[in-house]
Amino acid sequence: MKAVVMAGGEGTRLRPLTLDVPKPFLRVAGKPAIEYALDALVAAGIKDILVTTFYKPERLIQHLSGGSRLKARIFYSVEDEAMGTAGGVAKCLPLLGDDTVVVLSGDVIADVNVKALVDAHQRSGAVATMALTTVDNPTEFGIVGLGPTGRIVRFKEKPKADEVFSNLVNAGIYVLSPEALRAIPQGETYDFSKQLFPKLLEAGKRLQGVPLEGFWMDVGRPGDLLKASQALGQKHRGGPLKEGAKVSPSARVARTDLYPGAAVEGSALVEDCILYDGSRIEDKATVKGTILAPDAVVGAGARVSDCVLGRGARVKPGATVQGERVQPGQVAG
Repeated sequence: MKAVVMAGGEGTRLRPLTLDVPKPFLRVAGKPAIEYALDALVAAGIKDILVTTFYKPERLIQHLSGGSRLKARIFYSVEDEAMGTAGGVAKCLPLLGDDTVVVLSGDVIADVNVKALVDAHQRSGAVATMALTTVDNPTEFGIVGLGPTGRIVRFKEKPKADEVFSNLVNAGIYVLSPEALRAIPQGETYDFSKQLFPKLLEAGKRLQGVPLEGFWMDVGRPGDLLKASQALGQKHRGGPLKEGAKVSPSARVARTDLYPGAAVEGSALVEDCILYDGSRIEDKATVKGTILAPDAVVGAGARVSDCVLGRGARVKPGATVQGERVQPGQVAG
């Protein structure tokens, strides 16, 4: 069995963090987002993994290389243009052979049990199996209706509030038989949720929905990135990341990931934040719900909340900044 990890997302809603880093490479609780998916595949015994990429592919290829560090064999398909979720996978079919394939999105956090999904697929005899999870607001996802045996009977992609019939949503993790893969047109922009799965359903093919085991989260917005970092830090380390950071004995820091070289000075107060490498919060500043990209600085006495500071961005001493996205190298306040 082989796997395809889709890692072409630009992460536009996470800018300015993704202006120089592809979304799958953003670190969450100390590890690039895509590595949660790769580790889940290796844990399921799937070692041959093809990564499709479009936006800033050199960063991913340089970091992951051939996959030996993760005990996998990683290959790459670099798209010249975005081909859609299914179109990008179809381009890889000559490399996938006649195998059943697991497809995951590298743009979400998928610290999940892939083996359980594969086992359920094999038991059901479906041509395609979709991992499902529940969310509070299904209007941002593709929702799914199930029959009594778990067979998928209905889809709706990003429904309006009055169109919601389920809070079960497509988690973007699939097990696909060769028959399902062959149904994807070659050389076209094509989407799993909007085109392939409705096509298979209309043809009377069996599609199975299986509740996902493990931690899954779409980190499409800065607030999601903060929540995922806290949840995964608690799961894997029992608390936030603090390795290699400098924190003043007088500072108060809570529920915050501190990456190597980050610093919290003097009597600063920091809550529910991420401070990436080399970022700094100066004396008497109060910073809450904010992400600081590498080398960003919050000046002494500033009050910052619900912001994203790009690489090398600064907030002036004494300034009050709320809900802003400060571009790399820019000054706020």
